[in-house]
Amino acid sequence: MSKEASISKATRTLADSLRDGMTVGEKGQISTPADFAEKNLPEGLTLEQVKLLQDYRDQLPAALTLAAGELAVPAFKADKNLVEANASLAFGSDRINATVLRDYVNGKETAKGHVVVAYETNAVGNYKADLGLALSHVRALAAKEL
Repeated sequence: MSKEASISKATRTLADSLRDGMTVGEKGQISTPADFAEKNLPEGLTLEQVKLLQDYRDQLPAALTLAAGELAVPAFKADKNLVEANASLAFGSDRINATVLRDYVNGKETAKGHVVVAYETNAVGNYKADLGLALSHVRALAAKEL
């Protein structure tokens, strides 16, 4: 059984529809339809709901940065050997990570209390395997065709 056969029918259908509206331009830049995601939302999910969720999701990294930073700075002051403090916040299957650094060196500049924030998405549920399968499919296609 090929990897392609294992990709879910829903993902294959969505990819086919998306590909139909895409073009490859100069220097390999692939354009995508601006409203594709909006027009293909799952049944029962509205764009307004998505925007509300995105607004909330966008607040979480800032809130985590503030909270972690306000706890880390006094911890750095109390423990001169502590060089970083890490916080992680689950959001559904996603995770937001914040690392507060006592000292961050960038070239000739040193900043105290620099924060590195990352939003990590994780595939779960019905389509958990599809990304890995899609990556394998593209690699196999390239190996065969190139």
